[in-house]
Amino acid sequence: MNKKLMILLLLTTTVISFNSFGQKEQVNGKKVYVQNVSDLMFQLSETIDTANNAFNNGVKTTYFFNYAEMIHIDLSNNYGMITGLSIRNVGMKTFDETIGNINYDKVKRRVFALGGSVAFKAGSFSKHSFIYAGCEYEIAFHYRQKLYDNFGKIIKQGEWLSTATNRFLPSTFIGYQLPSGFNIQMKYYLNDFLNNSYKGVFGDFTLFKKSQIICFILSYQLNKSKGETSILDKIEEKKGDIFDL
Repeated sequence: MNKKLMILLLLTTTVISFNSFGQKEQVNGKKVYVQNVSDLMFQLSETIDTANNAFNNGVKTTYFFNYAEMIHIDLSNNYGMITGLSIRNVGMKTFDETIGNINYDKVKRRVFALGGSVAFKAGSFSKHSFIYAGCEYEIAFHYRQKLYDNFGKIIKQGEWLSTATNRFLPSTFIGYQLPSGFNIQMKYYLNDFLNNSYKGVFGDFTLFKKSQIICFILSYQLNKSKGETSILDKIEEKKGDIFDL
């Protein structure tokens, strides 16, 4: 493979969400394997103030740091389950918001959250095509916000184990794994993102009546079939050539 094409491939797989399968094993007649997952998340918030006015919301896009270790258990070729742990960058973006009598053009809020999930899947696993649905429970452990004022200045604030957001963030999700390798998922957070009883250094969140988040998630995974050389194998074969550049 051309070296320039190989470098482009490596850069591309870094930019897009990339999943790779671990070694498959048979446990009591069931096929079990581990999947390392990185997601590209598009997050939109349904945000309403106490006067029932909707905020001017934007789409918050995150790639770093969304990582999960998922265990797939295939009970047959058509039915199975998925469980695992994740760390995700979850948040919201609003425009033209006033905080402490100062108007900001844009405000980004996010948390890093540790989560555990379980889902059931059905489809044709041999064809790498299935739908899945489940739930996740996440614990927010670091809050951060960025305030963009009218003069282009950015104010960054953050806090570990902050009470600015709700500590526990349960969600439900549904998704589809395409045979081509693309994975699409819709995820809805059941609780408000912001703690509407919070009033402190990050602002007066008692003004928020509702702040729920819905996510559209994209990922891409390589399906290595028996006898097929995957892109990962090709990368490994060409690793020496890359280091010699």
